[in-house]
Parts: sequence; structure tokens; C-alpha cells
Amino acid sequence: MRQCLLAASLGVMVIAQTVHADVITLIDGTRIHAEVLSLHNGVYTVRSDTLGTVELARSKIVTIDQKNAKPNETDHTYEALKADVMANPAAMNSIMALQNDPEVRALLSNPETLKAIQSLDLNALSNNPQILQFMQRPEVREINELMR
Repeated sequence: MRQCLLAASLGVMVIAQTVHADVITLIDGTRIHAEVLSLHNGVYTVRSDTLGTVELARSKIVTIDQKNAKPNETDHTYEALKADVMANPAAMNSIMALQNDPEVRALLSNPETLKAIQSLDLNALSNNPQILQFMQRPEVREINELMR
């Protein structure tokens, strides 16, 4: 199941061009209302109405509380996995490196696969031959190992 959640996480993170955040809390207690634009090499680029576009090192961030969190079991599971991924810079960088991968783009261009990823339909993902094949790629297996 964790591998299917990882597949969903990979898909959702690659799909997302931006991550909207309510509040980014820094280790010094500062709270920034901002939109996360990207994460590269452990540095978030965020846009705030008051600060403009700024860069924040992952090591300086305690939490990123997102807008529109839904209080159901699937969301909690996904949010927990996403938090694990985002707290692991090596895994996050590896996932973001897949963003322009042709196989990832092909997977995401399939409406059924995209719907399964967006709805976290783990049954559909675990029975999707393309997802299962994708999960066997060395770089994806490496991400899975990084997340253990």
C-alpha cells in the first residue's frame, strides 16, 4: 500500500505547478502567509503578498499548513506521506527531477490514471500496469528506499 501511496504522491507532486499554503512556520516562530512556488536543492521559493517572492531553506521551516485541508482518512494518509516526502530533501529532489520525464507525462496524460492519482484510488493504482511498471524504475525504487 505504501508503494501505491508513493505513486500517488509522485503523481500529485509532479502535477502540482504550485502548492498553496496558508502558513509557513519558521524555526524562529515567524509565520508567513504564502504560496509555495517550487522546491529545488532544499530551498523553497515562495510568494507572499507582503514579502514578494523569497527563498527559504527547508532547514528553516518547521511546518507548511496548506489551504483546503479535508478532514478525512485518505487526506490524512496522503498528508502524512506528503509531509514525509517533503521532510526528505533527497526524495523531494528526486521526485521533482521526474517532473518532465516522458513516462511520467504519458502516465499523467491518461485521464483514468490522473483521476486515480487525484482521488488517491489505491485500488486502481495498484492494478494499473503502467503504474506498476513505473514503480519498478530504478529512480522510483530509489525514492521508495529513501522513504523507508
